[in-house]
Amino acid sequence: MERMFIDPYSGDMKTESELIQDNIEFDTMFEVFDSDDGLIFDIVPENLEKMRFKDHRVLKLLTEFARTLAVKAFESDDAEEAEEWASTAAYVSKVMMEKLTDKKFQKH
Repeated sequence: MERMFIDPYSGDMKTESELIQDNIEFDTMFEVFDSDDGLIFDIVPENLEKMRFKDHRVLKLLTEFARTLAVKAFESDDAEEAEEWASTAAYVSKVMMEKLTDKKFQKH
């Protein structure tokens, strides 16, 4: 079965061959996997800066992703692990805000 991706700008599903044909880099998309529980989205935080966001479903997905990371940070008993989760949540939120507002925010 061919790999599937979602375009964070349009929300459209695209196949691997469509991305290759259109010369679109894979790391500007979210890879999608089908599971018994529904769709699973492979979100790589380092790739978010390369993406363009517009689709409201994708923005909701990213918001939920950042929230999940923040909850993991809060619930972690390991201080170092909690810091990593919190840092990633803050990074995802920062990138989303920069993309939505066309402004750069400083890291605190």
